[in-house]
Amino acid sequence: MAQSVLDPTGRFTIAVTVSNPWLGRIFGYWGSFTVEYVDVGQLLAGSQTDAELAPATTAGLNLWIGEVEQALGRVPARSPLAEFVDVPGLAKAVAAAFVGLELYKGVDAEGADQALNALEELAVLVTAVEDMGPLVRRAVRTRLRRRHS
Repeated sequence: MAQSVLDPTGRFTIAVTVSNPWLGRIFGYWGSFTVEYVDVGQLLAGSQTDAELAPATTAGLNLWIGEVEQALGRVPARSPLAEFVDVPGLAKAVAAAFVGLELYKGVDAEGADQALNALEELAVLVTAVEDMGPLVRRAVRTRLRRRHS
């Protein structure tokens, strides 16, 4: 479950919980920060044709992607999948997915929620692999190494 709120003082608070019906709460994150809303969709659209806007938009996105990358870098560090995760690429994918889902939500809120739920289910699957015993983790690692070689 993901929840975000912009409170009256101008602070943005986000709470994310990944849980499983059988295992309960698996992972959670809570954070709060100040925010100034900028319509990223409009910036991206304008950057397609404005040579001055494009580098500024990229720089702004890269600041956000850097924060996402730091957070994601902590997660797979403990995982048997760590050596197979391109954290910088995954951070860019998460940022692009967020922007896309926000735009998609404007025309199909139910579909956007379904997509977000599917991503949460994927997180549960990754966590399940991480929690398996050493023999299973070794088998997964071996199988992935064969596919990457």
